[in-house]
Amino acid sequence: MEEHEEEQSPLLVARLIISVVLFAAGIILEHNDLSFYIYFYIAALILSGFEVILSAVKSTLKFSFFDEKQLMTIAAIGACCIGKVEESAAVMILYSVGEFLEDYITDKSKDTIRDLLSSAPSTAHTITDIENTHNITDVSPEDVEVGTLLIIKPGEKIPLDGIVIKGESTVDTSSLTGESLPMPCSPDTKVLSGMINQNGSLIVKTSCLFEDTSMARIIKLVKESEENKAPAEKFITRFARVYTPIILILAVLVAVLPPLFFGEEWSDWIYRAMTLLVIACPCALVISVPLGYFCGIGKASKEGIIVKGGTHIDNLAKVDTIFMDKTGTLTDGVFHIIDIITTGDMPKDEMMAYAASAESFSTHPLAKSISASTDKRLKIDNAVDITGKGIWATIEGRDVIIGSDKLLHSEDIFHDHDLCNLKGTIIHVSVDRKHVGYIVLSDQPRKGIENIISRLKKLGIKKTVMLTGDNRVSAAYVAKSLGIDEVHSELMPEEKVSYVKESEKKGTKAAFVGDGINDAPVIAMTDVGIAMGGMGSATAIEASNIVIMSDHLAKLADIIKISRKTRRIVIENIVVSLTIKAVFVTLAVLGMANMWLAVFADVGVTILAILNSIRIFR
Repeated sequence: MEEHEEEQSPLLVARLIISVVLFAAGIILEHNDLSFYIYFYIAALILSGFEVILSAVKSTLKFSFFDEKQLMTIAAIGACCIGKVEESAAVMILYSVGEFLEDYITDKSKDTIRDLLSSAPSTAHTITDIENTHNITDVSPEDVEVGTLLIIKPGEKIPLDGIVIKGESTVDTSSLTGESLPMPCSPDTKVLSGMINQNGSLIVKTSCLFEDTSMARIIKLVKESEENKAPAEKFITRFARVYTPIILILAVLVAVLPPLFFGEEWSDWIYRAMTLLVIACPCALVISVPLGYFCGIGKASKEGIIVKGGTHIDNLAKVDTIFMDKTGTLTDGVFHIIDIITTGDMPKDEMMAYAASAESFSTHPLAKSISASTDKRLKIDNAVDITGKGIWATIEGRDVIIGSDKLLHSEDIFHDHDLCNLKGTIIHVSVDRKHVGYIVLSDQPRKGIENIISRLKKLGIKKTVMLTGDNRVSAAYVAKSLGIDEVHSELMPEEKVSYVKESEKKGTKAAFVGDGINDAPVIAMTDVGIAMGGMGSATAIEASNIVIMSDHLAKLADIIKISRKTRRIVIENIVVSLTIKAVFVTLAVLGMANMWLAVFADVGVTILAILNSIRIFR
């Protein structure tokens, strides 16, 4: 496929304008019976078709045959040979104008992604002292180490992810999330690379290297998106390789067989063959199908959604079942301790000291809430994170286990049977293999989630399923309140994978939406893995096919609509292009189509298909 990456130069526009003037002059001279009119047609042909002819010659010298420029060049030369110089010039001018419009429209369709890539900041203002903000050193963001202090002035882009430690402001997050509403920030607010500081100055302590920032990840994902072609794109590439030589052979047969075997006029049948070549040129398919997917990806980027290739647009358009994690996806992921219960003689503050000390080793949202509940810390000799269950630790010589009811059972920790069916999110605490109490936590469903679930069903999603490691009672409550069709709770990461695999074996087209490290395995193996990218883990984002940068689940319905519209438009382009070409090829063989109609069948259909593709942005 011919790439259309470069900006259109004034020189190209000037060549096309001069070509049109020369062609018009040729018409006037011919009308006045001035014999040298033909030189104006030839000049218009060469000037407008110079790049086309040069490209065709280069392809031929490389023994690469049957591309659309070779077909156009053969048709133009053939028309000249039978005295149809004016039609040859007209075809080449209109083809070049069509190429110009294709490039222009394609370039415009890339503006949203180009804007996104240009959002990467180029300078970081570093300071050494929070009180001395006048001693600033400007460095490249790539050279900034973790823990460096940065000062972000009003109107500047934030160069690296970090935590605000001084100052208050609002930041524009639209380059990352597609959201126009500014985000307020103050000390302890997490900010991301690419956001724009709007009001007061901020001092930010960096939390990662530049290559690990949100903006760097987005740029990487956008660049990768061009490598994953949809099945329709791959089909068109294979189709063109077979279709083009067949058309060329057909044109040769049309030009040669009737004059040889039936005594027909050579010039008439050669003209029909050249017309056939112009009509059959596969530009509309070769250009519009990839452009359709690119427009879909660009539209998604504008909405704050990164799609890692056209193939995922296709897959998502077919999805009928959506599996979702609970914490951080359906709920806000911020847990609050609502009760602390002891079941033995240990005081609450002592139990919480053991719990907070052990949980300081975990990055799970539950662990963060417990760890932040007290400043008291005990000496930790050893700690092991038991994935999906909890923490085992040796604290001040004592054996501490903190986690789910499932962990108590697996470790044979005796506890009252009634504690297995408690409502809410429960974290149990065991010290020296004795159950000493439990902590009750709660997080709230995200606002408007029930409306989003309803919207998904209106879009034709047959089933929504919650897969969570949370306890059965809490999961059932959230699922019922949000209108989720099915819920499976107390799952390990590998059990989530098993549920999705079983569903896909039954013919389900599935998508999984999650945000945590524990979601990465199921995100990676699902037909379409979707990560909540704003505050989601880097592992989940890397494993996913689609990243929702704003963490707003409403974007899930948006990307499904975009995917379906993109796929529908691509199919329309294929069907309409092939139908029109089939009709005009038949007319050309029967001698009922001339070069002017051929131009419509080629350039006209190409432009129609491109204009249809950019409807995706509406």
